[in-house]
Amino acid sequence: MLVIEVNKMSENTINIYMGAEDKVNVKDATQIIKLQGPKGDPGPKGEDGVQGPKGEPGSAERAAELLKSKNIYLENTNVDTVITTVIEKLFETGSLQEATFRQLEYTQPRVGQDYIDLTGEPHFKVAINNGEKREFESDNMRVTIEPFGPKNIELKYYNLNDNEQTTLIIRGTNATADQTETADNGVVYKKFGDELEIDVSNYDGTSIFKFAPRTWEVTAETKKTIKTNKKVVLLLNADSLINNQGGEAVHQFSKHEYVATPELVVFKCQPAVSGTYISIAGEGYRFSYFSMSDKRNPYFVWDMNQNKYVNSATETL
Repeated sequence: MLVIEVNKMSENTINIYMGAEDKVNVKDATQIIKLQGPKGDPGPKGEDGVQGPKGEPGSAERAAELLKSKNIYLENTNVDTVITTVIEKLFETGSLQEATFRQLEYTQPRVGQDYIDLTGEPHFKVAINNGEKREFESDNMRVTIEPFGPKNIELKYYNLNDNEQTTLIIRGTNATADQTETADNGVVYKKFGDELEIDVSNYDGTSIFKFAPRTWEVTAETKKTIKTNKKVVLLLNADSLINNQGGEAVHQFSKHEYVATPELVVFKCQPAVSGTYISIAGEGYRFSYFSMSDKRNPYFVWDMNQNKYVNSATETL
C-alpha cells in the first residue's frame, strides 16, 4: 500500500511510504534528488589488505647482450645495471664504441710442468683441451694441467657472450712434422698442419734469415714460431718477408710471428728497409712493431721488463 504524507512543519517535504509491491514512476532527475535522504556519516575504515610479493627486477637481456658484444662488461642484466653502465660509458668516452680487450697470452710451460700461467681480459673465459670454461677474475690466472710433455695443449678464448675469439696451440715436445726443410744457413723449417716451426739453433749468423722455406708456400696468415737453444742474431732485409711464390710471408699487421724463447733471439735489419714494419711477439705475450727503417736502432731486442720486443741501437739493452 502506498501512503503519501505531507510534512506540516515544512511545505517542501513529502514523505512517501511504500510496500514491496508498490511502484513509483519518477518523471526526471529533479524528482530523484528531492526524494533522496540526507547523506550519512562515513563508515569505519576497512583493514589493510595483505601486501603482495616483491616483483623481480626488470630485465634488459637484449640490451645487455648487445653491450657484451661490444666487450662492455655487465654484472647482471637488470635494467638499472644496463642504464648505469651506458651512462658511465657515455661520460667516460662520449660514445658507446666497442671496447678493446686484452688478447690471450701464456707463459710457455716447461717439460713436466703441471700448470700454465695465462693472461687475458677480465671476465673473458678460456677452455683447455675443450674442458671447462674458466673465467678471468683479473687479467691473469694459473690453471692446472697434465704434466707438459708430448701432447699438444689447445687454448680456446671466449668473450663476454661466450663466443670463441681465438684458439692457441701449445705444441707438445714430440710432435711429428708433416714436412721438413733445412736451409743452407742452417735454419730448419718444420710444417705442422697449417703452422710453421722455425729452428734457428744452427743458424750461421751471416746470411739473411727468411720467415718462409723454399719448398712449400707460407703466407702472412701462417702461424710461425721461432725456436732456439742458444743466443742468435737473425739478419733481416726485404727478402726475409717474401715466400717462395714471391708473395708476402710476413705482413706488418699479420701478427702470426712468435718467438718461443724471445730472450735468446735478436733481430737486426741489414740494411734498413724504408717504410716497413713487422709485428713479432714472444710466444704467449703481446705483439709489438719492429721498424725496419730505423737506421739508428736497427735491432729488435726482447725487453724483460715490458715482456715485449723493442727497437734498440745495440743487440743488448
